Amino acid sequence: MPSAAGGQKPDPDGQAAVTNWKVLGRGDGLSWLALEPVTGRTHQLRVHSAAMGWPIVGDNIYGNGPRFGEPSLHLHSREIVIPISRNKDPVRVLAPAPAHLHERLRACGWNGE
Repeated sequence: MPSAAGGQKPDPDGQAAVTNWKVLGRGDGLSWLALEPVTGRTHQLRVHSAAMGWPIVGDNIYGNGPRFGEPSLHLHSREIVIPISRNKDPVRVLAPAPAHLHERLRACGWNGE
């Protein structure tokens, strides 16, 4: 998997990984993204974001976030959908954005929902 920090390099023998993404808003030199991991590799969203040149705010492994303190990692699982069976609707769980994300999300056009 490719990485942009820590001296790590793309591994030509690494497993393939796919992430779908969409820009939801922009502001103050930031972008608010919806990221959907199609595959499930370790740190996939963090690695892909850093490799594209836009590491996640507060990422102290793949970006330039601090080891301790602020900003903490600005990665949040907004929704998880778990298919149960063909005969039942999937289980869908929504979680509100945590408080430490609010300021930067608002700068990108988030309305609090």
